[in-house]
Amino acid sequence: MIKNEENNLPGLLRSIDGVIEEIIAIDHESTDRSVEILTRAGATVIKMSDKAKQYSDSTSSFKNSSTTKPKPGEWADNERTILNDHASGEWILHIDADERLNEELRRQLPKLAQQNDYDVIWFFSRHFYAPGKWFKHGFYAPHREPRFYKKSCKINWNVRIHESPQIQGRYLYSDLSYDHLYYTAGEERIKQKHEIYLCVEREQKKEYLYQNPILSWSFIILGYLVYFFYGVFFKLAFLDGWVGITTNHFLSQYFARAGYLEIALKKKFGLIKYNPMLTKD
Repeated sequence: MIKNEENNLPGLLRSIDGVIEEIIAIDHESTDRSVEILTRAGATVIKMSDKAKQYSDSTSSFKNSSTTKPKPGEWADNERTILNDHASGEWILHIDADERLNEELRRQLPKLAQQNDYDVIWFFSRHFYAPGKWFKHGFYAPHREPRFYKKSCKINWNVRIHESPQIQGRYLYSDLSYDHLYYTAGEERIKQKHEIYLCVEREQKKEYLYQNPILSWSFIILGYLVYFFYGVFFKLAFLDGWVGITTNHFLSQYFARAGYLEIALKKKFGLIKYNPMLTKD
């Protein structure tokens, strides 16, 4: 899924060249050369503004009661499902514009697609902050995500941001990794993205969060302190030096403002039943 990614797309396309047989992207009304770059690479580009008007949940290969029809210009819950529906191959690689396949993963991916023992394969995500340097500790230390899976698996993508799919199939937790260049994008772009994410997260959780300003800010301040000290000392962010500490500070602000601690405490004490898949239980 893309919007104004012309700076990232050439590097992504080089990293998947010769490994991927088909490229499918959803464009969120980009105003730069993103669509042109993808089209020249032979990609199928779905215009979200047009597709959202036509797409019906009844045509989706995955359907549940909580999936809603996307509206033009809005964050669509089932865009990953739309992408999956358009794929013609057996195996799907989920990758974003600021991510790259390294040489080891490029060599191993075709072999993984030939095996029959697993349906879903997890890779480590390495978050880079400079060329050749990635976070080894803290919140963004390498962690696994399900990124390579069979289209036939039952998949639920019904989370608005930070999508982590629920997939039914046989899992392989691989030691292979891909590179995530998010923190090389520049401070201003990162802040802009996080403000968008925060708006979506707060809206998604608003019925579970206190609206009283005093209570709300109390949880935000407490959340920041908890996440900062947890990341620096328990997750050992200080071992990445000053960049680890400052990034941990940045992420702690985000986690606190997004209401993570407030939701967690309310769930723990039975005050709410919150389901991150957007369904009430």
